[in-house]
Amino acid sequence: MDSFKVINVIDSRTAVISCGSNQGIKENSKFLIYKEGAEIIDPDTNENYGKLEILVGRATVKHLQDNKATIVCSDKEVKVITRSIRRPSNPLMCSQEEEIREPQVIEKDFDNIDTKCFARVIK
Repeated sequence: MDSFKVINVIDSRTAVISCGSNQGIKENSKFLIYKEGAEIIDPDTNENYGKLEILVGRATVKHLQDNKATIVCSDKEVKVITRSIRRPSNPLMCSQEEEIREPQVIEKDFDNIDTKCFARVIK
């Protein structure tokens, strides 16, 4: 599978990669963004497994051009937010405090994206 380069970082959630519609990329295509780490060599057999891929994030194409694409980090995290509310239970009684737990989806940033990163299409 082809890997492409991150050629520009716009902000912590947005970058430009070196592939576009001329390379068969489509709007909303998904990418794995990674950095290359150290060579992995089996200490017993000396077999070289290639470079370790260090995950920077997952991304979706938001703007497509002929030879480049703007991607946005698609990683999300769900946090449970707890809040207290007061509800009157009876006009003659004091209000009761009730705890409500609500899930909240938080969009994450890329993990240290820079122009040394690569992008690979994922399904």
